[in-house]
Amino acid sequence: TKDVTKAVFDRKFGKTTTQTKIEKTSYEDGVNIASGSEILHIETGLSSKIADYLSLNLNFSKIELEDGMVLKGLRSDTRNYSLDMNYEPSSIFNMRGQFQWRREDDMYANSRAESEIIDSQMQYEPNSSIKTQLKYKIENTSKIVRDDSLDQSKYQIPNSLPTDVQEEMQVLSRFENPVQKATTNFTADYRITEKIQAYLDWRRRDIEDRYTNAMLSTTDRKTYELRFTPIEKMILTTEYEEGYSKDRDSKMYLKDNLKLIQLRHEFKRNYILDLTYEERDEIDQYESINDIFTNSKIVSFQRVFSPKVNMEVGVKYDRITDKDPSKEFEKNMAVTLTPSSRNQRYKFFIKHRDIKSTIDGVYYEGGVSLSQFIGSDTIIDGEIKKVHSSKLPSGAGYDATVINAKMMITF
Repeated sequence: TKDVTKAVFDRKFGKTTTQTKIEKTSYEDGVNIASGSEILHIETGLSSKIADYLSLNLNFSKIELEDGMVLKGLRSDTRNYSLDMNYEPSSIFNMRGQFQWRREDDMYANSRAESEIIDSQMQYEPNSSIKTQLKYKIENTSKIVRDDSLDQSKYQIPNSLPTDVQEEMQVLSRFENPVQKATTNFTADYRITEKIQAYLDWRRRDIEDRYTNAMLSTTDRKTYELRFTPIEKMILTTEYEEGYSKDRDSKMYLKDNLKLIQLRHEFKRNYILDLTYEERDEIDQYESINDIFTNSKIVSFQRVFSPKVNMEVGVKYDRITDKDPSKEFEKNMAVTLTPSSRNQRYKFFIKHRDIKSTIDGVYYEGGVSLSQFIGSDTIIDGEIKKVHSSKLPSGAGYDATVINAKMMITF
């Protein structure tokens, strides 16, 4: 059985509203692994509109779990604090800032995990033709293990920064070291004329060790796109993308760039033809033997039968220049079903690729993928497929069943 007891208290003072929730959940049965456990969830919040252009929200929550796994006291104690501010001085500019603190004590694992997050977003739209947005997020995380059976020398914070490379790497190799992750995303959309539109997207992520100030990894990517609509239902897109990725631990430094031109034409209602030409260059800064250059020509056709069903067929020809040059010809087909609820999507697909290289071969796969929307901020993606590959220069042949699943939550 599951017993839930809940109480909610609301109070309003002028432009300020407060709310407190107390909820206790108990599980009791002979089968459920959670039997005998109790969860106490306390949450209190305050929201206030300080002015027409400024509002803020304060929130605190505490979650206590008691399940008998710890002889005395709680199994875990989690506390969350947050401050959310919105600033909208005009219709062309608005800004939002979030500050979050979280501490989780796990008495069973004898550990404490802490994190602090600063998340900001700014939008600037001086007119209907220009839209810009900047997002910046900093996250500090740490995990401290307090297990007396472990080697304590590995869990001591150094008194000062490392004095040599060996000592620095010893510090970096300790998994509990606090790190700082900074994420930046800038987008700009500019409608130059009624038929020409430009787009810019810049993304960057840095992970830094907070003990040594060493940069552990960096990922940077920029995308430039220009769209031209010469006639109704025809779009010509040119795109240039470049980026790099560096990782200190694996001693990896990769650069890549993509050049693309695509013509899309809906020549008849619900009949869409895509013609694409692209070049992708992947460069390993440390090992040039790993460099790959791919030249691709793609033709695809899409038939939209209804809002619930559409079909796509296509062919793709690749010329790949690397340590084992190859030519690949791929044929593919997919049918996508979207139920009337529109919060689900099923895609049935099949691909077949003929490969000409130092060792000729074939590769094909077929299966189904699923996307499930939960509410407005959560997506679950899954895929199951059968794969066959003959022996190729890259490795021996194989047959496999592949299952993938992931969840994405937008905060």
